[in-house]
Amino acid sequence: MSGEPVIKTEDLSVEFQVGNGSVKALHDINVSIYDGEVLCLLGESGSGKSVFGNSILRLHPDNALVKGKIFFNGQEITALSDKEFLPLRGAQLAWVPQSAASSLNPLKSIGKQVDEVYRLHVENDKKKARENTIDLFRLLGLPRLPELADDYPHELSGGMKQRVLVAMGTSAFPKFIVVDEPTKGLDAVRKREVIKRIGHMQKTHKSTMLLITHDVAVAESLANDIGVMYAGEIVEYGSKDEVLNSPKHPYTRGLINALPQNGFHAIKGFSPSASDMPTGCKFNPRCPECTQECIDGHPKLIISESEKHVARCYHA
Repeated sequence: MSGEPVIKTEDLSVEFQVGNGSVKALHDINVSIYDGEVLCLLGESGSGKSVFGNSILRLHPDNALVKGKIFFNGQEITALSDKEFLPLRGAQLAWVPQSAASSLNPLKSIGKQVDEVYRLHVENDKKKARENTIDLFRLLGLPRLPELADDYPHELSGGMKQRVLVAMGTSAFPKFIVVDEPTKGLDAVRKREVIKRIGHMQKTHKSTMLLITHDVAVAESLANDIGVMYAGEIVEYGSKDEVLNSPKHPYTRGLINALPQNGFHAIKGFSPSASDMPTGCKFNPRCPECTQECIDGHPKLIISESEKHVARCYHA
């Protein structure tokens, strides 16, 4: 890929101070996301996906210690003060959170909530803001327009509320969007609809996106590249086709084998706690291919012949 990436991270790590010690939640993440493309971070809950997204948007609690560098359009935003960074968030760097139930104001109509983003970050014009909101709702396939904009969150289904969050995140035409678990808690029908509409929105606006999900089907539908995360690390990275069709890491193969169409073969065991990591490869207690080498040493990312597909595995 040529050109400057929209988002680039260099050795990004995050620790959370807990009592007299610290817990490392993210370990030396190096990724680049290019203009108009979607990078999907795929993995189980607790793997560090949302920690990575929150690092870009500076949404961590006060006990977080962020190390490494984050660049936005070539500018090192980790070097900015909070005052210098604040105008970027919402206007240039946006967020679509995973919980519509807790992210929407129950006392304000959905139209007004989306209007506010436009008026705050683009221009304080009430009429233009509402026109923009209706256009977004239409693009996202919401019904009963323009009347729906006057509805309150409790009057909408889960899938409709999730699409309202997408509208809020894109209302100010940001350059980069973090979309966190957009189908969490939705049934199969609503999940397909939300995926379809996010994909349509992304292509229409040519948005650059970080997509966070535990759902392989979501990644397959929307991603250009996929980074598979486990225990705070990238364990595999490459194009969607390479990662899903020719997975090199046993954990990636486990995620794919756990799909219903592949027999629902669940990965044995559980993800390790961030405060109690195994030695060597972090996946070794659950790995069917584990050898003594995997217990004794911590593998680096091994580069494939294509030089674009990498995996953190001695046997890749």
